[in-house]
Amino acid sequence: MSDTTPDWVAGPEFRKAMEMAIEKHADHARKTDREPYLGHLLAVASNVIEAGGTETQAAAALLHDSIEDRDCTVHEIATRVSPAVAAIVGHCSEPPFDEDGENRQQTWWKRKQNYLSELARFGDTRILDPSVLVALADKVNNCEKTARDLHRHIHVNRLPITTFWADFNAGDSCQEAWYRGLVAGFTSLDLGTDRARALLRRLETAVSELFDGREVVQCTVNHGHQPRHPERFQ
Repeated sequence: MSDTTPDWVAGPEFRKAMEMAIEKHADHARKTDREPYLGHLLAVASNVIEAGGTETQAAAALLHDSIEDRDCTVHEIATRVSPAVAAIVGHCSEPPFDEDGENRQQTWWKRKQNYLSELARFGDTRILDPSVLVALADKVNNCEKTARDLHRHIHVNRLPITTFWADFNAGDSCQEAWYRGLVAGFTSLDLGTDRARALLRRLETAVSELFDGREVVQCTVNHGHQPRHPERFQ
């Protein structure tokens, strides 16, 4: 009989994170449909677990959007769950405003560039930061769902690509630069295990489904970067 002992058994850290995620996101839904946002959080946690993540990383996956989206703080997570979970969530979170106090749409590309720069810096460390796996798990679920939504938008509802990104802070060409940049960033890191690398391959596949084989439409929003639209694939 094969050994059925799990890598780890869910303890207080994971249970507290689950309770807090339910509390913070109970009335939260995805932008493009009415799917409860808890579905995304559970999917990210599942991705982390399947990729060999620890209990702490899985707990952080449940709360990875709580600071950005639900008026939560690193201190609150540290107090209610654990400092280790709070540190990972903090690394996965973007600040709501930049130094000039501009809104999130205007600073979209600046924030994305900062994220990609931080991701690149993780490659200079001998031990990969635990937040990297959580971030990768999040981007995989985001991109897979976005690719699914785009297919439905174009091929089922017969709507133009120009209306697909209406609820987002950036349009087609900028989204492509962001997702291609993520693939390049995560590919540059030593993820350490075949299970984590398999998760990266899912991101590559989803990005290809989202942008390959069609004309990418220029974003019409001024994000404050120069040139007006970022270079593709950077």
